[in-house]
Amino acid sequence: MSVILEVVIGLSFVFIVLSLVASGANELVAAALRLRAGTLKQGIVHVLGNPSDAEDLYRHPLVQSLYLGRKGPSYLPSEKFAIALLDNKVRPAVSVAASGAAAGTAAVATAIKDLPDGQVKAVLDVLWREAGEDIAGFQRAVAHWFDDSMDRVSGWYRRRAQAMLLAFGLILAVGLNVNAVTMTQRLWTDAPLRDAVAQQAQRAVPPPSSDRQAVASALGNVASGLATISGLSLPIGWGNGVRPGTWYVALVGWLLTAIAVSLGAPFWFDLLGRVAQLRVTGAVPDASPSAPAAPAGASALPGATTG
Repeated sequence: MSVILEVVIGLSFVFIVLSLVASGANELVAAALRLRAGTLKQGIVHVLGNPSDAEDLYRHPLVQSLYLGRKGPSYLPSEKFAIALLDNKVRPAVSVAASGAAAGTAAVATAIKDLPDGQVKAVLDVLWREAGEDIAGFQRAVAHWFDDSMDRVSGWYRRRAQAMLLAFGLILAVGLNVNAVTMTQRLWTDAPLRDAVAQQAQRAVPPPSSDRQAVASALGNVASGLATISGLSLPIGWGNGVRPGTWYVALVGWLLTAIAVSLGAPFWFDLLGRVAQLRVTGAVPDASPSAPAAPAGASALPGATTG
C-alpha cells in the first residue's frame, strides 16, 4: 500500500507541474487572442439576438469606459449592462417612470411595445410585467437576466479553455516524451526515485485560487515548470534510453498524460493532499476482538457519512 501511495504521489506531482505549464501557455494564448473579450461579445450578441444591438451596447459610454485602449472589455458588470441597455432602448420612458410621474408606467410599456420585433423586445416585455411595472425592479430583473445568460457564456469559455488545455497537454506529452505508463513503471521499481519525487511533492504549493493569471505569472509557470520537469530523474525526454520502445504503448501513455493535464493543477493538488494524508495516517486498523464493535450503520471515522 505504501508503494502504491508513493507512486500516486509521484504521478500527481508530475501532472501538477505539467498542468501549471499547460495553464500558463493557455493563458498566454488567451491573452494574445483576446479570447475572453471575444467570448463576452459573442455571448452578448447571443443574449440580445442581434449584432447591431450588441454594437449599440458597446458604444454606450458606460461600456466604453471599460475599454483598455482599443481592447474591448473581458468583463461587463450586470448593473452596467442593464443601465446601458435600457438607456439605449427605453431611456425617455424610464426617466419618466423613475421620476414618479403618473404616466411613467404607461410610457415604459408603450416604449417597449414600440421596439422592433426581436429578442430584446420580447424579453423586456416579460421582465417589465414580472417586475410589477416597477422601474427599480425592472432594472434588477434585466441585470439578473444578464447574469443568468453570462453563466452559460462562462460555460462556453470553460469548455474552450478545457479543449485548449487538452491540446497543450498532448503537445507537452509528445514534445517532452512524458509517458504516464513508463513513469508509473519507473516509480514502481525505483524506490530512491519515489522518495525523491515524494519529497519534492511535499514542497509543492497550490496556485492562487483565481481564474485569471497575469501574463508574467503565466510565463513564470511555464519557465519554472519546464525547469522542474527537466530536473526530475524520470524517463522523460528524447535522449538515449528513454525513447519509446513500443509505439502503441507510447501513444497510450501520451494520451493518458494529456488527459491528466487537462484535469488541471487544482485537481491534482487536491488528490496529492488526500493521498499524502492517507500515507501519513495509514489505513484504519480492523477492530480487535477486545474492542467494542461500532453500532450498525455507524461511521468508522468521525465526520464520515454512510451510504
